[in-house]
Amino acid sequence: MKLLQGVILGGCLFLGLFFLHSFDAKAASVTMDGVRYWLIDWDSEAKGHAELDPDSDLSEVYIRNEVEFLGKSYPVGSFWWDEDDFMVDSDDSFGEGWGQADLKETNTAHESLRKITFAPGITVQGRAISFKKLEEVVFEGEVSYMDEVSYFNCPKLKTIVLPSSYGEPVYRSEFGIDIKRCPSVQIVADESNPHFQVIDNDVYSKDGTILYNVTSSAKTYKVKDFVRHIGEYAFNGNNTIRSVTMPNSVQTVGRYAFGEMKKLSSIRLSKSLQKLEEGVFLGSKKLKKLTLPKNIKRFDGNFGWKENKFEKLVIRTKNIKKGSFYDLSKKCTVYVRNKKVKRQLRKFDFDGKIVVKKKK
Repeated sequence: MKLLQGVILGGCLFLGLFFLHSFDAKAASVTMDGVRYWLIDWDSEAKGHAELDPDSDLSEVYIRNEVEFLGKSYPVGSFWWDEDDFMVDSDDSFGEGWGQADLKETNTAHESLRKITFAPGITVQGRAISFKKLEEVVFEGEVSYMDEVSYFNCPKLKTIVLPSSYGEPVYRSEFGIDIKRCPSVQIVADESNPHFQVIDNDVYSKDGTILYNVTSSAKTYKVKDFVRHIGEYAFNGNNTIRSVTMPNSVQTVGRYAFGEMKKLSSIRLSKSLQKLEEGVFLGSKKLKKLTLPKNIKRFDGNFGWKENKFEKLVIRTKNIKKGSFYDLSKKCTVYVRNKKVKRQLRKFDFDGKIVVKKKK
């Protein structure tokens, strides 16, 4: 998740405005038709950036690609969603998933906006969070996102198009697709996009081996047999899925992949897994029992202290080479195959109850 980038970009913008006098530049903000435009006039260039006016009660807004101000034309090339308003802690990178979003932090625009249209040449940045009435996101020109296609808790959103030019990710990397709690949405991938495809409204790599984003509102979810990798945050924030079944084809699971799933109570892991990244289940408080398959050699932890409610953890491997269990609930009982793993758990800072239960 990349909220930090929005913070940095926003911070850079305002710091830039603050120090403009040092570079012989002028800046101004202009609000029109529900949109606030930040305009910068350098000696050699004039440019603008757009964002929603938080006090606007308009149901439809149009993001212009050019603004006239005091007799001068300012090209507008970017639009930022107001994701920073949802930060619980402005110093946090949002790296642990949707649990850090304060969904109560809405404004008039969030309650009113139904349709937003972008003029040709506009690139969208940041995340659209908790727009209660938002139905349509329209690009008059080429669909363009800077580094993330992200919509969260927009219950009436109808369609999101993944553009043909959208870049190549590495499981997630800097090109993220994060569309959650949007039960009405249909995700469409341009057929010419060389990196993504959509199957049953979930986003996969072009060859289907990587599962990037799960939008499903089903109660039970079975990962498809051709999936080899589950990307970072793939399920994070889903609030309908209660159980997940993972085929043995899955070899890796990315960071925070199953975090902040409010109803997840059961998950069957792949027997092929050798490593679990940090925070895989962070914030999924109804998940109380978990079995780690025998091939698991590393678990990077980040259980989150009170953010986990594990009562029973079964570890079938005979050797954990690396792990972090210090913040696993002390109320959790861990069952292991031998004393070696018990010693390893102590080494990895778990202070709770450990039971050695050899396989019969």
